[in-house]
Amino acid sequence: IEASSAGKGKGSTFKFEFDAPVVSNATSWVDCSAIVIDSDSARAQALCHLLKHIGVCVLDAAARCDDMPKLVFLCAVDPKLEEEARLWGSLKCDVCVTVPNICSSKRSQDTMQSMLRSPLDVSELREKIAEFTGVPLTDSDGSSYRTTPSGERPPLEFDDGQEKRALLAEDNKINHALFLRQLAKVGLVCIDSAFSGTQAVELAERNCYSIILLDLEMPEMNGLEASVRIRELSHHRDTPIVALTAADSSDAEQSCRASGMTAFVSKPPSPRDWQSIAAMAVRPTLP
Repeated sequence: IEASSAGKGKGSTFKFEFDAPVVSNATSWVDCSAIVIDSDSARAQALCHLLKHIGVCVLDAAARCDDMPKLVFLCAVDPKLEEEARLWGSLKCDVCVTVPNICSSKRSQDTMQSMLRSPLDVSELREKIAEFTGVPLTDSDGSSYRTTPSGERPPLEFDDGQEKRALLAEDNKINHALFLRQLAKVGLVCIDSAFSGTQAVELAERNCYSIILLDLEMPEMNGLEASVRIRELSHHRDTPIVALTAADSSDAEQSCRASGMTAFVSKPPSPRDWQSIAAMAVRPTLP
């Protein structure tokens, strides 16, 4: 490392060198094409660059009638999001909504097939493309990233060999299906489903779970009230309860903590979020 200064108060210049390994993109998506529709040209160019980098054929959005893409990426802040999503969905294209960190993802939940928080992570983007295309991710030596053809890991177990069981409460059916798939990827495959806070409480009364995931905005009873009711059950006083919400604020997180929830996860959850959820299910006493 070299450092030089032009004098006090005039700033410094640092120079350094390091060896960066080149990671090859072994997975091939030669038959996968995509279109990026975003009114922010810089954001659109960045996503196009990432897609080309991982081997996806990116079509020109201006000439999109000439070719039919497999994937269509829309931005959650686009005022015509719902209209575009319905259009491309009717053409049998898979629609993915990118959600900039500065905006809430709640608006896009009813029109999307999948969501990605931007700025995007390359590994997360590759996983999403693999999910849509059904082509498993592979390393440069040809070995699969995943342990089973379906992308699921072996079920998580207790030390005594007992399988982990989870409860997922989410009223949006598309989100629900996507979350079940992501939970399976981290090894949680024994899952009971609820579509309202009332159903979640009823299931929690009858069953013991290793972890409970609650959407905050559900019909009949919201996630906060459901969490309070579940915490009153003797067999769930110490069970990890995770809030799943489009709200991303300190006030929302404080409300979750006050209702007895263990953790707060903003939608859409990242791969790292799902791994943390799996870790809580394995070791429910994590600090």
